[in-house]
Amino acid sequence: MPQTPARAAEAPLGGGLSGEGVGPAVRPPTAPCTASQLFEDARRAVAEHREACLVLALDGEDWRPGGDGARPGGGPSDASAFAAVMAAEARAARIEAAREAIGRCEESVGLALAVIAGVAAAMPAHGRRCADVLMLRYVDCLGWEAVAAQVGLSVRRCHELRDLAADWVDAVGARRAAEGMGSAEG
Repeated sequence: MPQTPARAAEAPLGGGLSGEGVGPAVRPPTAPCTASQLFEDARRAVAEHREACLVLALDGEDWRPGGDGARPGGGPSDASAFAAVMAAEARAARIEAAREAIGRCEESVGLALAVIAGVAAAMPAHGRRCADVLMLRYVDCLGWEAVAAQVGLSVRRCHELRDLAADWVDAVGARRAAEGMGSAEG
């Protein structure tokens, strides 16, 4: 059954892991993209990974706020065999979708982490600061104000460091950046 806006709104964990024909929300790490896209994809992947882990931690139960309290999401109200089979199938689909999402997310985040390490290694003057900004923003998923507070810089300077790193990654390519190849600074 396709996701309608109303159905997506009531789906567990934002609808991304319902198991109903939802494709990968994260671009495969081999797809050509800009550094900005790579980092934004990693940020989305971290959020999707957290949701998938929650689904697995709940053993596929359809958790929604406002359930009857008997179990997460209230569960099926009909104790008939048909309802039990349908609930078990939906639960299995959520678990499988969560496992697939974790695999996709780990690839995307892994590439971003390698690129961030490459930035730190190849940019002697600013690399460590750039890497800190990128890590806090795109892997830890902090807002810009929190990133600035953590690194002790202004939000504007954090944006400049992000842009400096992104320009370098775009110039050398994500794969070379992940390997720490090239020098960003003369």
